Amino acid sequence: GECQSSEAKHGCGLAEVDSLPGQAYYWPNQKGDLNRSGWSQHIVPRKLDATPPSWRWEDPEPGVVRATPLIDDKFNLYFSTVAGQILKLSARGEIIWTYRSRDILPAVPVLLDGVLYSVTITGTLLALSMETGKELWTVKIGDGHGTDCASLSISPSEKLIISSVIRHPPKTTESDEPKRETNNAVVAVSTKGVIVWNYTVPGSSFALYNFQGALPGDGSLVFMDASGGLYKLRVSTGEEEWISGIKDRKAEWFTTAAVVVGPNGIIYCVSNVAGGRGLLHAYDLADGSEVWRYDLKLQAMQAVSVGALVGSEEELSVVLGVGANPGFPIFMRMFYYSFLAPPFVFWAIFSAVSFRAWQRQRRQGFSAAKRCCRLPLNFVLVLIAWILGALALHYANLELGGRAWGLLFGSTLERPRVIALDAKSGKERWSYELPKYERSATAGDEEQLLARYLYLNQGGAGHPICLPDSFAQPVISGDGTAFLGYQDGRLLIFRDSNGNGRIEADLGEVGSFDFGHGFQASQALAPGLLAVAPCDGGLWVWRD
Repeated sequence: GECQSSEAKHGCGLAEVDSLPGQAYYWPNQKGDLNRSGWSQHIVPRKLDATPPSWRWEDPEPGVVRATPLIDDKFNLYFSTVAGQILKLSARGEIIWTYRSRDILPAVPVLLDGVLYSVTITGTLLALSMETGKELWTVKIGDGHGTDCASLSISPSEKLIISSVIRHPPKTTESDEPKRETNNAVVAVSTKGVIVWNYTVPGSSFALYNFQGALPGDGSLVFMDASGGLYKLRVSTGEEEWISGIKDRKAEWFTTAAVVVGPNGIIYCVSNVAGGRGLLHAYDLADGSEVWRYDLKLQAMQAVSVGALVGSEEELSVVLGVGANPGFPIFMRMFYYSFLAPPFVFWAIFSAVSFRAWQRQRRQGFSAAKRCCRLPLNFVLVLIAWILGALALHYANLELGGRAWGLLFGSTLERPRVIALDAKSGKERWSYELPKYERSATAGDEEQLLARYLYLNQGGAGHPICLPDSFAQPVISGDGTAFLGYQDGRLLIFRDSNGNGRIEADLGEVGSFDFGHGFQASQALAPGLLAVAPCDGGLWVWRD
């Protein structure tokens, strides 16, 4: 049944929910359903440490994966890598076809009516046959696409594919601001490759980062900008219905999170305010009025999932992970602070060495010309010493489990948390605190860094690091289990089995499986099937 009034919809229970209404495939886009709830009615394996995966595909290249796998109606999986590779694998893990793009593929693709759609970093939308992997058409839809992990959206009723893109303003004077590097516009394209409408976000300072448009089934498209602004458009025309969210937001209040629409007609936004403090704010789908807000206290960098959790099955819940995102590997941090930013370690050492050599050579009677000729040699010697020192610190950091940065400069005082709230009221159901994360980067980025640099130097495509969020977006299975990929390389699994409002590890309510790599991609679910894609470029599948 359907809830008619806004008040009734906010109280809709499990009986009114269809996790994938009107969709032909089990997991056709990021988070499964069109409103991005991340909630599936399918039960999937959850005791991953008890049984090995049914199969695993390993990327022969040291690539990066940020896109969630997709699953069609025959349990075939579609898998996209940042380097530009798209694969179709059978339910048994056999490669059916492989497509190789000439460009980087930064976004999560979508499936619609036998066609896979993806977008390149140059702003080109491409359509592939799901049957053969052959390119059907391409169309230029923007001036480019950001390097962030945006998600394409689909409107099965309107036969539209929707993507965020970079759109540069027309250049009128020499003083115009530089070209953008982040998405700022939304484009809708027909399944024939014709651009139907464009929408540019008002205000030049607001960006669409990790764009994830939600289509809640009322003929609209809902999305947010990276500062907490909320937008609702007519999906058929791109006409603006309303703008809501954080009214007095500033561009520097940045988040990598996205918007989700619950099956109860409430929109859930996650963003940050001054001081990097996270906020979960909920709005009525009909008019954009605020329903409630919740102070997350920690930095919030990922979207929620909305569904029925075990222990509170009769009501909808919101679940998410909060905590600061991981940073760069220590080798990259050393380069940055040595060459590009204070304290300019390399240039300071080079200057000190050169000054001392200059004084010594002057006492020895060297002419000024000869002393100047020695400067390039000093530069080479200091550079060699820097490289050897950086490599030594890199490998020492690996021996310390990636914790050298925390030992040298101190780790963050915050402890990341996983939180579940009542979806209607915003009241906390349970909270689980994790240990402090002491590594410089996400698990796997340190270990793979040099191999990826070597691969890129030899002509490979992609990025040297994954640099994911602290948590991947959660998903909820049909038995009320919440799955969240975490930056330490573990897939975390939560079940408040006794419904007492506490997650108790000693009662088996917390499970995990260590993949050794962090996650940007959320998991994909189908009946009896769980697909997991950590950052390292592999795909793991468990099947009942």
